[in-house]
Amino acid sequence: MVEPAKDWPDFTRAMLLVGQDEGGNPVGILVDELGNINAILKGQGATGLQTIAVDEHGRLEVFVLDSESQWGQVLRIGNAELASRLGSPVTWDWRGQVLVSTDFSDGWPAALIAAAGAGAAAEISPDAWLHGGFSLKLTSPNDADDYAGASIRTGTNPASRYGLCCVFACSGPPAYLQLGITYQQGGTGWRARARVDFDNGQLQVMDHEGEFREVSVVAPYANPAYFHSFKFVVDLNTGFYERVLFDDIEVDCSAFKSVTVGPGPELLTSAVYLYGHEDANEYAFIDSIVLTSGEHENTMEE
Repeated sequence: MVEPAKDWPDFTRAMLLVGQDEGGNPVGILVDELGNINAILKGQGATGLQTIAVDEHGRLEVFVLDSESQWGQVLRIGNAELASRLGSPVTWDWRGQVLVSTDFSDGWPAALIAAAGAGAAAEISPDAWLHGGFSLKLTSPNDADDYAGASIRTGTNPASRYGLCCVFACSGPPAYLQLGITYQQGGTGWRARARVDFDNGQLQVMDHEGEFREVSVVAPYANPAYFHSFKFVVDLNTGFYERVLFDDIEVDCSAFKSVTVGPGPELLTSAVYLYGHEDANEYAFIDSIVLTSGEHENTMEE
């Protein structure tokens, strides 16, 4: 049994943390040489007290538990899965914190429409979608050098690594489906681009010279009823890419640096573009666009 704290003089400003053992006796809780409490936590389980485990970083893992399924199994879900069940379009790559997310079910976000060339169009369409009942339908112009697209402009935050993701289905196939992030500030900014090259079956990023470089071979399926997921991540402190993702493919692109742009008002522009072929008006349904910050470095950690 330990001595009660009240027996210590006030000038010592001492405190004793006391617990209780199974017999109801008070027991002093010890600390290590740095004053850290080392404790084994236990909870009441189906077979009595069970030790509460932590992961390799010492973090407690907590799951929301539903009732048992029809097979008598306990259903557990994490926060990311719970968000997706509640209707979030973020259901594929959960890394990063969401800055902007739209599935076009509430109409246009604060977007700038860019439809250049004869036959180009950008409109909200209910014809094909995965979330919310609507998609952004982009129709390419007749000129292969022009495009149809939409961009969203936002302010920045203290994080450096940003990601841009879209879920899309397309006809044709088109020439390219491209994502872009442009960062401007008082000093140097960056222009980063990643695209799916349908003609050559490649994932590509635009390097510091403005040339698109192959980073992976892909076989995208062009069908308006078949949706792909596409994302890239760039570090806007350094201008270097982190990774590009397409469906089940993830590619380390950290050897490539994006294009330097001149100074301007501090602004972040995220955009999706559709490029078609000459004298062909191909189209793509953009089901959702998600802009994230605080993205991880190139690890599979979530």
